[in-house]
Amino acid sequence: MNRIPIRVDVAVTLAAPFHVGGGKGGAGACSYLLRDGAGLPYWPGSAFKGKVRHYARLLYEGAAGQCGFEHSKEEGKEDSGRVKPCECMVCALLGGAGNARGSLLFGDMRLTAASKHTELRAGNAIDRCRRTAKDDHLFQTETAAADVLVGEITGTLAEADFDRQKELLEASIRAIPHIGGGTGRGLGWVKDIAVSIIAEPKADQAPSTNGDFPFVTLPVRLTAQSPLLIGTRTSESNFRATLRHIPGAVLRAALAQALVAQDGGGDETSKVNWVTPEGGKGRFPSLRKDFGELRITQFLPCDHKHVEACRFGGCRFAPMTAKHLKYGDDRDKSFDTLFCDSQGDKRTERVKGFIHPCGTLANPIQTMVVTKSAMNRFSGTSQDEMLFSTEVIPPPAVFEGFLSGQFDPAELARLTENGIRVGGYQTAGYGRCRVEVLSPVNTADTREQLRGRIVRCGEKIPVTLRSDAIVTLTEPADLTDVGYLRAYQEALFAELTGVTLTKAVARHGQWRGFDTSKRTKEILEQQTLHVIQAGAVFLLEATGLTDELLDRLLALQANGICREDIHNRNGYGQIRVADEYHFLREEMG
Repeated sequence: MNRIPIRVDVAVTLAAPFHVGGGKGGAGACSYLLRDGAGLPYWPGSAFKGKVRHYARLLYEGAAGQCGFEHSKEEGKEDSGRVKPCECMVCALLGGAGNARGSLLFGDMRLTAASKHTELRAGNAIDRCRRTAKDDHLFQTETAAADVLVGEITGTLAEADFDRQKELLEASIRAIPHIGGGTGRGLGWVKDIAVSIIAEPKADQAPSTNGDFPFVTLPVRLTAQSPLLIGTRTSESNFRATLRHIPGAVLRAALAQALVAQDGGGDETSKVNWVTPEGGKGRFPSLRKDFGELRITQFLPCDHKHVEACRFGGCRFAPMTAKHLKYGDDRDKSFDTLFCDSQGDKRTERVKGFIHPCGTLANPIQTMVVTKSAMNRFSGTSQDEMLFSTEVIPPPAVFEGFLSGQFDPAELARLTENGIRVGGYQTAGYGRCRVEVLSPVNTADTREQLRGRIVRCGEKIPVTLRSDAIVTLTEPADLTDVGYLRAYQEALFAELTGVTLTKAVARHGQWRGFDTSKRTKEILEQQTLHVIQAGAVFLLEATGLTDELLDRLLALQANGICREDIHNRNGYGQIRVADEYHFLREEMG
């Protein structure tokens, strides 16, 4: 099914101050406004989408349509517990039951004027029986001044039903009478809504070539323009935390999503939601052809505090041998303890989080917690006992990493010129990122460069884990230190001959999850993966620095230490041999 990309520009003119709660502040109010990273009130994309869906369903069913959003069983599969997917126009645009995703992505609605003008509105609760003011029930609500909120919706509409879907979407947006809370007390009422739907047909006439391209490594910078949620829901509570970095697998999914949206899945005869190598007259032939072989590193937060001393301005996970002073004027400077751990009488502690290559501690990335309540699809009110919270990274956070492969860099720039969506809750306004594709760089070491770094480290070779490594590590029969070191060497450095692992400083974890997309009665547990966390340090001892050993170390550094290629291509298991950080042998005394 052919689809047409669209962009919807929306401007909401308010007739009264509005209150979108969920924020926090100082003393004086009972309910605070929700604010973004710049401290400005906004209307989140999740609430905007909820309003549009509510009125879209009313309009659709008012025109004799039927939305089967309710969780009905599939015919003949009552025991499976799977829900029957609804194929109505509303669910096609805005998503349905069973994790069925809609074709539209909503952005946050923000004030046109960067004004922080707010006011407190006082009120008193009313006794429902006596209809008089309740004692000791005075409250204050923080409100933002009436202004114009602007935002956009992006996505695709089906070419065969384009006019009807466009008409329903525009009518649903214009039907919104008010936003936020306190509408019964005069807050958030809408004066006018301007809607402009712009169709962006695929430019098949763009130059297309299938020529071979040289292998390139491109630095890429992502700047968040809306909250980012990179993580998974915990099984113990309704709380969902975010990672502080973007794994390569997450960015690959974001690029695949952009390719499908702008260029189709590759099979025009059916709805395809993944990238296939052959794209016909597609706009991105080299990216599509090499997409499965692209190497995408993890994207780490960028702290420009010491950018002049750091290559590409990014941070790195702190090695587990890194420490810093707990007190004193130099506590923002770390030092390595792999070869020397003399700190005198000064108290130190292990560095957690990120550091700069120069050894300075990076500023911790800021997060905020947003608490919401699930909505009842039929009554349009909050669902009882369905409160949940999400930890997100507020904009404008910056992340940096590398993309490598045999493709045309101009195609990547063209694919991401309008940004991409990264992480979870994208249809509710999360994950919008601006993308900057920088000039190609050469990140590979030469044999002599590696030899020089190893010589500076002395007789032993440190190997630092730059990212989480997904490995197959079996428990050794010999439970002594020697037995575990032998197990590490077989799992990570089996390709190296003539070396012995003498020390390991590492932390372990297990990644496990559940496949909730099938909606089965029995939760399908996914395969458990054994993970060595980023920052681990392994110390190797070699009989001699032969050219063969150096070449094997260079290959391991380039390809990673994960056993499966897919994990290596997504940035897991990346190492640095004889990292410059280990040259920081500052003695504290």
